[in-house]
Amino acid sequence: MMISPLHQTALTTPTAIAIEDGHDSYNYSTLSSMVSNLAMSLQTQGLQRGDIVGCLSHNNLEMICLY
Repeated sequence: MMISPLHQTALTTPTAIAIEDGHDSYNYSTLSSMVSNLAMSLQTQGLQRGDIVGCLSHNNLEMICLY
């Protein structure tokens, strides 16, 4: 199984800062968990590999996790 660069970095340097938005900062471990939780939530709702997802939003942390 291939691991994404995000999740690989979370394994090798979990406390390194991944994102700063001026108010908060998120390390790679936290961001990796957020992405995994979102993926599980979408799968629970019936989304499957190959499905197309559309999303309209402002740039924000949730959009980064969705990407």
